Amino acid sequence: MPGKINPSILEMGNQVMYKVLGNDSALAYAIQAGQLELNVMMPLMAHLMLESSHLLINTIFTIREKCIAGITANRDICLKHAYQSSQIATALNPLLGHNLVAELVKEAVASDLNIIELIMRKKLLSNEKIEELLDIEKLTGI
Repeated sequence: MPGKINPSILEMGNQVMYKVLGNDSALAYAIQAGQLELNVMMPLMAHLMLESSHLLINTIFTIREKCIAGITANRDICLKHAYQSSQIATALNPLLGHNLVAELVKEAVASDLNIIELIMRKKLLSNEKIEELLDIEKLTGI
């Protein structure tokens, strides 16, 4: 597929997690094999725990370095999604009331409009009031 980026680092992370889950199961069985206060499985238990810790530490560092480091949010796209979300309408409840806002959200979703476009079309609030009430930066504190 043209332009596809293989998620091989994350797939490696999944494989490691399966290995750690397997180690956890083996550890549980080794714990069950102990009699009284003696557990001849202690060397196996220590090995499994240390191996899992080592695998997890290396995996986390690799994922951080190869996948997470350098990720930045596209502010414009994030704002677009925030304004298209029907949850933003909650900020209108004190002014328009819950029932009206719920109906507006249903209509916005059904008509594939965002809530701001719908309010503007219905002339329920002035542009200034919409900007004041639905300012994402004020609502989220960013």
